[in-house]
Amino acid sequence: MDFRNVADVIGFLDAQGEAVTVDREVDPVFEIAALIRKSSDTSGPAFRIPSVKGHPGWTVVGGVYNYRRVAKMLDCSESDLVKRFAAAVKHPIAPVRVSEGECQRHVLTGDDVDLTQLPIPVHSEDDAGRYITAGVIMAHDPVSGSRAMGIHRLQLKGPRKLGLNAPEERRVSRAFLHSEDLGQPLHIAVVIGGGPYIDLASQAKVSHDVDKLGVAGGLRGKPIGLVKAVTSDVEVPADAQLVLEGRILPGVRELEGPFGEVAGTYGEEDRRAVVEIDAITYRNKIYQTVLTGMPTTENHVMGWPAICESVRRYAEQATPDVVDVHAVGPYYVAIVSIKKRMPYEARNVILSVLGPTAGAPQAKYCIVVDEDIDVRNWDQVLWALYTRVQPQDDVLLLPLMVGSPLDPSAPIWRHSQKIGFDATKPLGEEGSRFRRVLVPGSEDATW
Repeated sequence: MDFRNVADVIGFLDAQGEAVTVDREVDPVFEIAALIRKSSDTSGPAFRIPSVKGHPGWTVVGGVYNYRRVAKMLDCSESDLVKRFAAAVKHPIAPVRVSEGECQRHVLTGDDVDLTQLPIPVHSEDDAGRYITAGVIMAHDPVSGSRAMGIHRLQLKGPRKLGLNAPEERRVSRAFLHSEDLGQPLHIAVVIGGGPYIDLASQAKVSHDVDKLGVAGGLRGKPIGLVKAVTSDVEVPADAQLVLEGRILPGVRELEGPFGEVAGTYGEEDRRAVVEIDAITYRNKIYQTVLTGMPTTENHVMGWPAICESVRRYAEQATPDVVDVHAVGPYYVAIVSIKKRMPYEARNVILSVLGPTAGAPQAKYCIVVDEDIDVRNWDQVLWALYTRVQPQDDVLLLPLMVGSPLDPSAPIWRHSQKIGFDATKPLGEEGSRFRRVLVPGSEDATW
């Protein structure tokens, strides 16, 4: 399959028995989120919701991403998802400019722009209001010239106004700060329903001079087609379902939040950037939402391949014999299995993964295990922790450093102490007393 947008995805999932159409009116306040929450907790279906209270004519799509469905979209096994993503990072395919795009089949400007007409849901009980959660923001950095691309929450504040929360080290916020230094607004486009290649690539943990749309092309196997936005020079995916064109205003900050975030806690209210929308363009009236909150939801799944790819890349700087990686949350716990060849090799891996220059700086914990441990089997990982770790010798406590912006336990905003666990057994004969108890043939036994 070649998924041009979320409409292609939901059609594919429907044919796979992975999606259902809700045949009743659904309230965008909590009810859409409740369906996705239940599905996330039970490995249930994706949803097509053609009747949304207060928004006639619009269809909401949600619950699209879980590990099983992402593997199907990328035509690989779940165990090969990280390798598939890594291949796209290593072998990007640059986007191409096309003359016209279906994303601009319908264009609303001036007084016709009204964000309140979109079926934007309220997700969690203490959210400040309606939030766009599946919007991939695109812009051009006025200083570096690189393309900014990432998903950041957007709070509906009025018919043409959104509140934006984007951490300062991320591309979109950094591009805005550069524009603000110049006294200029930053023109952006918010792409909704662009499909899995764009959604997943937006999470890539690559340097700011690497175009994430090249990663999207690598995932797709051919270039992403782009068209110029209607009101600015920002380029947008030609086949996306919905695009909001606007400007982040310099020198303007308003209260934004709280919002139920990826950590499973609320991102608090603070004064943050403001976006003014100049145009709405769309292909069809299909709106995609993504649920975040208590792990595991589709928000976590969307970030998981990129997080794991970066963890593996940085672990491999410490040792070439990385067997597998996994991230839980997926941001806070990184688990790495290695073929150990030197006594303290695991320490190098821990420092490489948790260090301030690492690809996954949000991780608070790194657990390094031997190749006999399945990193995705939490029972095995815990077993390695309680049988192969002595705290005084095998635990590394790192000082306060840059960490996750959403960790409520942080003593200073955006900073955290970090811990690494060397849960590998000693080399040579001493390691033989740590061997696992196995029953031959048990994995293949049937009855």
